[in-house]
Amino acid sequence: MKKLYIFILLLIIPRVFFAQNEQWSDPVPITDSLTDNRNVTLSTFEGSYNLDDTLYACWEKSSDTTSTALYCRRLIPFGDPFVLLSMPNVHFKNPKIYRYNSGDIRFSVYFQTDMNGNWDIYYVDYLKNGTVSSLFPLRTTPQDETNFFAYTYQGNITDMVWEQDGRILYKGTLTDTVQIDKDDCHKPLIEGNYVFYTKNSGGSSIIYYDEKNDIGIWGPYVYVTDLPGQYEHLTIGNDTHSGSTFFSYNQMDLLFQQKPGIKWNLMDFDNSFVV
Repeated sequence: MKKLYIFILLLIIPRVFFAQNEQWSDPVPITDSLTDNRNVTLSTFEGSYNLDDTLYACWEKSSDTTSTALYCRRLIPFGDPFVLLSMPNVHFKNPKIYRYNSGDIRFSVYFQTDMNGNWDIYYVDYLKNGTVSSLFPLRTTPQDETNFFAYTYQGNITDMVWEQDGRILYKGTLTDTVQIDKDDCHKPLIEGNYVFYTKNSGGSSIIYYDEKNDIGIWGPYVYVTDLPGQYEHLTIGNDTHSGSTFFSYNQMDLLFQQKPGIKWNLMDFDNSFVV
């Protein structure tokens, strides 16, 4: 009951009040420093505030040049790291945790793998009994399918985007696969009806598309920024797996790296004013 009272207070007390009192904890390492650990992804709490939820991290870990494994670790409460997926001479990369805490499934991890020769997108379920399911294919073609990212509602994937040899593809629950853009486009992200990605053809830029009326018809693309430089590591702020937060329903934050002179930038995107 005490946790419920705290949650209600978080909803009704202005956010700025907490901003004046927030403090960062000391950094806590979740991986070793002896091998190459990359692309950490976190499970996220559902908006329904399930008190049984725990926090997990998943990342890729490579100790040689011929294979890459996926590791997981429970962070709340803190547990030991364990191998989620590993095969000799196979790479598993770019993990993303979705469909968190549903039925017998604690979470699902989506990733790209070269076990068929080219890059394909698969997923596995991590079950509440501690076992891992078999591999399920999601996007498999003779081309390279990489950089999968999804938007979820109540823990279920409703929209997905991915990269296919420099093209950005989109698939919704009720729509066929469509091409958003092509020619040197990379690292797509999706938040609600908005797709963000970087485009290097004709100069590097960050672009977003808006889907009109949720029927798969996309409006013209809009440049978020096209200042000189090369943009990488584009990330959406707020809750990247489960939609916008309570306090900023119409606002998203974009975080990205800009070269040369490698610097990080933060932009606010307020879609309440987009027509």
